[in-house]
Amino acid sequence: MAREPAPLATLAEDLHELADSADAAHRAATETAIRSTRSLRDELRRLSEDGSTVEICCADGSDFAGTVEDVALDYLVLAEAGDTRLIALFHVVAVNCTGRI
Repeated sequence: MAREPAPLATLAEDLHELADSADAAHRAATETAIRSTRSLRDELRRLSEDGSTVEICCADGSDFAGTVEDVALDYLVLAEAGDTRLIALFHVVAVNCTGRI
């Protein structure tokens, strides 16, 4: 006949599992909160750091492709084939990531 685990050992295991579940839920909630508070500027800065190639779609229907070189408070610097272009952030309506350089 197999021995039944001691009640305190079972309780300790249950508490460890509960604590692990709570930690996982807290991490997931934190990641969700961070994602929901990021701005377009934050995402453009990340793309700049990653060296990603992007396509910027503007409010007037124009599109520009290149690498985000810098992001200031109200504009971004987009580089393409040695040329740079400054684009006002309020003018940007969509950003498509086309790849990494």
